[in-house]
Amino acid sequence: MVRNLSTTLVKGLDLLMIIARAKPGGLRLVDLQREAGADKAVLVRLLNGLQVRDFVRRDDGARYRLGPAAMELAHSFLAGIDVRAAAVVTMRRLVAESGETVHLGALRDVAVIYLDKIEAEHTIRMHSQIGSLMPAYSTALGKAMLAAGPPELVDRTIGAGMPSRTPRTITTPEALRRELESVRARGFAIDDLENENGVRCVGAAILDHQGAIAGALSVSAPAFRFSLEDALRLGPKIASAAQEVSAQLGSPGAFENTTFATGSRDEQSPARLRERRATLTHGQSSSRLG
Repeated sequence: MVRNLSTTLVKGLDLLMIIARAKPGGLRLVDLQREAGADKAVLVRLLNGLQVRDFVRRDDGARYRLGPAAMELAHSFLAGIDVRAAAVVTMRRLVAESGETVHLGALRDVAVIYLDKIEAEHTIRMHSQIGSLMPAYSTALGKAMLAAGPPELVDRTIGAGMPSRTPRTITTPEALRRELESVRARGFAIDDLENENGVRCVGAAILDHQGAIAGALSVSAPAFRFSLEDALRLGPKIASAAQEVSAQLGSPGAFENTTFATGSRDEQSPARLRERRATLTHGQSSSRLG
């Protein structure tokens, strides 16, 4: 617990964040009062202090915007960002909580490259290697990032070809687009034995300060000890962990719940996923990780 916390400082920083999240046109005093839920006189005092230090500027239209000092802090923060360093503590916690191997990946064109990996203590382990590449369309890491990316990324993935890797691999554009819609609705992706026979994974995307894809986290395990139900239960925890890392990278969406201080997703059921699996494998002939 923080002692001797300055309420004025906390209010000032919260006010700065409200201005930072505003549209490019800035905010008038009445808008700030509504957003902050604070007394007008308090806001004016805080704004005056922020303007003196150039964290906030007031334009000719009486709108408040971020000033150069705020930009200097942001640039200093972003210059020191390393997604691996930002994710390592979260990855260790996920291993402890899930008892399974956790991967950190990023996109390299339409493939996933493994940036980091923390093994769980099991006699049967995942045989992934840091620096190795896997297809984005068949892995939980890749599908999570494709779902978070722009349409042209999906188009490029489809254009590169989607050969079958297991009998359950998604290999058609229509099926991949439907799958990515489900990923967006749930907030996490599942590789249901689609990249390697006998291996199931669940993953979620990490976003940077511009809302762009910075990477993804996944938990991978042999299917005999990691059921589809297990993956669905773990999915929200993976999504929360990815958002935690995103917050460290300055992702705007990771701070949406911040308020002015004074002192299911929809999840598909296992039955629905099995129905999708049956559709994929019917009429489609169709050691890797997701």
